[in-house]
Amino acid sequence: MPEINQGRRLEVLVIDDDPLIRDFLKEIIEPCGANVTTALNGKDGIEKYVSMFNGGKPYDAVFTDLNMPEASGIEVVKRIKGISQPTPVYVVTGRQSDDTYKKLYGLLGQLGPDGVIQKPFSLDTIQEYIKKIKSDKGL
Repeated sequence: MPEINQGRRLEVLVIDDDPLIRDFLKEIIEPCGANVTTALNGKDGIEKYVSMFNGGKPYDAVFTDLNMPEASGIEVVKRIKGISQPTPVYVVTGRQSDDTYKKLYGLLGQLGPDGVIQKPFSLDTIQEYIKKIKSDKGL
């Protein structure tokens, strides 16, 4: 797959307790012009996000599973949006995406996710999200 890369590479955090999903997302996102850091669960993801943010190099976007041990996707969204509301956070779930988005927005309000991606997802779906993130950042 040719790399879709104009300008600097995005820094993307992928959080999922399923190694197959985590690795698949990484394989899809990297050729789009992004460096991908992975986290094993919600707690690990929050810690990695906070560390990069405090180091002055926040992630450009986060993709997180909804149902994970140690900290759920809801907690991930709430914590990351509480630290940096402009950071795009996308929830990946096996549940119906429209219903999940409404529920999360109802629970979290303005600290809700920027989108919900329903499993199984396509390569094109993820690539479109990356293109949008790059466009929003002027890359």
